[in-house]
Amino acid sequence: EIDVGEHPSHMHIDDEGKILAVTNEDSNDVSFISVEKLEEVKRIKGFSTPHFARYYNGLWFVANLTANKISVVDIEKGIVKEIEVKGVPECDEHEECAFFDVSVRGGTGLASHIKSGKIIEFNPKTLEIVNEVSKENNHLLAKAYEGLKEINAFKTIISPFDPVAYTVFSKGVVVYDYVARSVFNVLNTDEEFFSQFVIEYSGKAFVLMHDKNKILIASKFKIEKIVDIDGTPGEGIYHNGYIYLFSNKGNTTSIWAMSGEGEKYKIAEIEFDTPEGIHIPGAYPHCH
Repeated sequence: EIDVGEHPSHMHIDDEGKILAVTNEDSNDVSFISVEKLEEVKRIKGFSTPHFARYYNGLWFVANLTANKISVVDIEKGIVKEIEVKGVPECDEHEECAFFDVSVRGGTGLASHIKSGKIIEFNPKTLEIVNEVSKENNHLLAKAYEGLKEINAFKTIISPFDPVAYTVFSKGVVVYDYVARSVFNVLNTDEEFFSQFVIEYSGKAFVLMHDKNKILIASKFKIEKIVDIDGTPGEGIYHNGYIYLFSNKGNTTSIWAMSGEGEKYKIAEIEFDTPEGIHIPGAYPHCH
């Protein structure tokens, strides 16, 4: 057992598999743990409800849920820069309105602002914002977000398969082309839903619609299919041509495999509730 801060939530490991970062939401700090020694080697403070920490090129990028900034961390030096986002609503006290997560891959960093739906692209080497797309400067986003009480742009994921990123909001998916630095497409649904997770699949994205007990399958061109699932879909992971995920049914949990066409295969039903993650050794992407 390793002592960390208060309410440790999400974990991420560096590229060499040596350091594990754990975000401690209630104490506003991040614990860095040596995988070899199995002990905390550094605890850095100064965050505003840190939610995810992502590693890239020797630095950690931390999404703050209650402040409009992405913190850049060097383990030896601490927080070396705050990538601050302007022109978005400030969070009320303890309001989770800012950044749910951050995605960094291949020299591109992306995050979406929960409350405003603004998509932020930054250079993870120079640590500067290089593009901001909002409903004020993009007609596709303006139309997509029109009439929404809560935009809930929770998560932006850079696809490892295509030069696009997917942002899940409360009525669909925004496809962002990070080469052209513009919105490629907006995929709207007929009804609002609540989701924090999208799973990358080759040429597609699987969106877990928690409150609808459905899974939305989208390509960058269209919504391919919406599949019903027995129970509340939790997190999932891509491995070897299939999406593996669980669904919470109260006192039991079902484990499913799903093909790219949305065909479902029930693997098991286990007697435990409130599952929080699924992992297959060697699989992609993250999970806990």
